[in-house]
Amino acid sequence: MSAMPSYNLGNGVTMPGIGLGTWQCSDEEVRLVVLEALRVGYRHIDTAWLYKCEQGVGDGIKDWVEGGGDRKELCVVTKLPPNANRAEDVERLLDKQLAKLGLEYVDLYLIHHPMGWKNTGADEEGFANLDNETDLVGLWKGMETMVMNGKAKTIGVSNFNEKQIERIIQSCKIKPVNNQVEVHAYFSNKGIVEYCKSKGITVCAYAPLGSPSRGERIKSTTSLETRSLNALEDPVIVELSQA
Repeated sequence: MSAMPSYNLGNGVTMPGIGLGTWQCSDEEVRLVVLEALRVGYRHIDTAWLYKCEQGVGDGIKDWVEGGGDRKELCVVTKLPPNANRAEDVERLLDKQLAKLGLEYVDLYLIHHPMGWKNTGADEEGFANLDNETDLVGLWKGMETMVMNGKAKTIGVSNFNEKQIERIIQSCKIKPVNNQVEVHAYFSNKGIVEYCKSKGITVCAYAPLGSPSRGERIKSTTSLETRSLNALEDPVIVELSQA
């Protein structure tokens, strides 16, 4: 994968254009997957507290390093969970994540969602208990401290819209370097992509091939009619692949 395009995030961090996502993996599965991915050339590994597999990701990285790999070649990304969307909780959570990953720092630390959750578990109806007092400007100051403390090389956001990012830009000392959002053949998300480009913020697409399991989950838990989000099964894409 030596010809892989990459993006300079600053502070010595380069993000390869294709990364390994780890959502829905168990620790046991992801350890093997990460190790094999690194062996074949992946250098961009994406995970999150909410994925519940940071321990396995860290074990896979450790196995690779012990086999001769160089940690400095990697771009390891993880995310602050919404129940910690408060400045005073950022370092507490990142310390836990670094311990699970077995790393001294992450290359990119993202705020996973702009809306915070109260740190009391789910509400009585089983939904996330939203914290309507989430202060994104104050939260970002906590994120900046992680760079100053050397626990994150760079910082960014995920699932943020233009107005939310603009609020941060207007008051920040360290600008977000990346916004991770959903982008695929069925959802171009053009508005936020163009906005980020105009601000010099890189965009990382999650679910770039669609997200078939998410569609099935929605179908199994609600009465909503959903279409498959598996772009690899789309008739047009299948036809193009056979041309």
